[in-house]
Amino acid sequence: MAALGVVDEYPRIGYLALPGPMGAPSLVGSLIVYGQMAAAGPLGTPALRGFHDFTAVVGDVETYYVMDITGDPVTRIPITSWQATLHATQQSYLQAVIPAASQWYALLAARLTAGESFEIPRGARLPSGLTVEQLMASATLQQVRADQGWARHTVTLASYGPPVVTASPTTRAVQDIQLVSTNGSSARLRGAIDWTLQPGDTATGGGLSFTAKYVNYYVGDGGAYMDVGS
Repeated sequence: MAALGVVDEYPRIGYLALPGPMGAPSLVGSLIVYGQMAAAGPLGTPALRGFHDFTAVVGDVETYYVMDITGDPVTRIPITSWQATLHATQQSYLQAVIPAASQWYALLAARLTAGESFEIPRGARLPSGLTVEQLMASATLQQVRADQGWARHTVTLASYGPPVVTASPTTRAVQDIQLVSTNGSSARLRGAIDWTLQPGDTATGGGLSFTAKYVNYYVGDGGAYMDVGS
């Protein structure tokens, strides 16, 4: 079964370089969104779990999406669109489309045979020059489909995986709400893609507050948005 989802301990990497007379010194930082500390004692093992909201630092800046293929070496490939469903009780799904893909097809076929994965990071370049990237979804490669016409040659990657539920539930307010939908006991919010919201988190907005059962992502020519529902 393919693995799909985001990892609580995934490091958030920042890179900053400044020019100078002796070259361009650089600083690489690692930021963990979730952390857990435990210590053994005579009464058991008390544990402390914390959540750091790095999105407050990112603010309202333009973001981008790319795709990484795992293996040796990890290969970053541009994409034109991607979509995913992270679901708490049903199969999850991830798909990405690569443009001008003829140069990548042999590599993708080899990584498919090797059982490698494809990952979708979201990135932001801050005014300070710092770059922040966050893993949004990942899946084991299951399908590599090539489509070639007179004007273009694309490859679509797709994979199904097991349910995804965060191990560290928190509350996230959905931003830029476009749609509020209720139907009996079910609810759905459509808005801007959240950096960290996963099934199991509490989603709020539009007068609603509910535990997210699924999160859908849509990124393509028609824009980018997220559906989160109960």
